[in-house]
Amino acid sequence: MIKTILIAEDDRESNDYLTLFLSKKCQQVLSAYDGQEAWRLYEEYMPDLIFTDIEMPKLDGLKLIEKIRQHDQVTPIVILSAYSDIQYLLQAIPLQLEEYILKPITFDKIDSFLKKMNTKEIKKHSTKVGINKAKETFYDYASKTARIGEHTIPLANLEITLLELLLDNQREIVSYSEIEEVLYGTALNNRNAIKCLVKNLRAKIPTMTIRSIPKVGYSLS
Repeated sequence: MIKTILIAEDDRESNDYLTLFLSKKCQQVLSAYDGQEAWRLYEEYMPDLIFTDIEMPKLDGLKLIEKIRQHDQVTPIVILSAYSDIQYLLQAIPLQLEEYILKPITFDKIDSFLKKMNTKEIKKHSTKVGINKAKETFYDYASKTARIGEHTIPLANLEITLLELLLDNQREIVSYSEIEEVLYGTALNNRNAIKCLVKNLRAKIPTMTIRSIPKVGYSLS
């Protein structure tokens, strides 16, 4: 599944640490110690997954991701950072990140993330998932689209992430804190934003039932 991973991290000890661990998980690991080198390696090898720090010489991590996202909306990108500052997190949200992992980085954190990625890859290649089969409502993990009959429903990136989270935990309660962690990488207490996303999903997919559990979270019936 994940064959090539790019690590952009200017701390050589951390970079070597990750490279050694990830080399056992994929076919090829590319290491860059500054943002410009990371960009060069990205263009040359088109990796399947990217890990990047924020503060790096020559080109910082956020600028690197912005350059990549100008023409590549698909490659999963993970920020590895010591910063939990809300300003960094808010800057990162529009960049369609796969994850925001706070330092110190441990094998357990990376391994848990890779397992989640592999699970998503399996789902992408599986058949479409029924949301409301009686009303011909389905979601396709591969194309990231929902359909009601022959009608395709356009979804924004955060709507897709929230819908997949609810589908992955169908008939279970997904808490506000879990939703915040998945959508934003941290508990930012963005309940109004989450409520807005749920409202949008209900409007776009009226055949889907999202139950609200007051002060707790949501459940997809």
